[in-house]
Amino acid sequence: AEVNKRKPQASMAATTRAEADKVEILSGIFNGKTTGAPICLLIWNKDIDSSVYENMRFLPRPGHADYTAFMKYGGFNDFRGGGRFSGRITATFVMAGAIAKKLLNLIGIEVLAHTIEIGGIKAQPKGLDEIRKNVENPLGALTPKPLEKCLN
Repeated sequence: AEVNKRKPQASMAATTRAEADKVEILSGIFNGKTTGAPICLLIWNKDIDSSVYENMRFLPRPGHADYTAFMKYGGFNDFRGGGRFSGRITATFVMAGAIAKKLLNLIGIEVLAHTIEIGGIKAQPKGLDEIRKNVENPLGALTPKPLEKCLN
């Protein structure tokens, strides 16, 4: 369920990326329960066309880590699709986070997040209940009036 939240939604704020993000369980989970073995999860990257990145090799993309990677690795970074800074890496963070979230839930800890501000438009939640209620909206739990301003 958590990995599905990465999928593009029908929103102007969403990416045009259309990857399946189907999680394959290789080990550590059987019949919905952990086995005690290391948990190994995999998402295949199926739609690979690295040729489109060749022209961007020395031109960092806005909103990406291209320049940071180039500087950190002295030009030896994998520029094809962002390399290790690809949006695909967030899928692994989400999978690990989903497991952590389940473990934390067992001891009564709830994990919530919400957008605080977009372009000077601030969220004004009046507490955790309001954040929970708005968490599924397209911009990540902005309360109704600020959300309406951002979408119009």
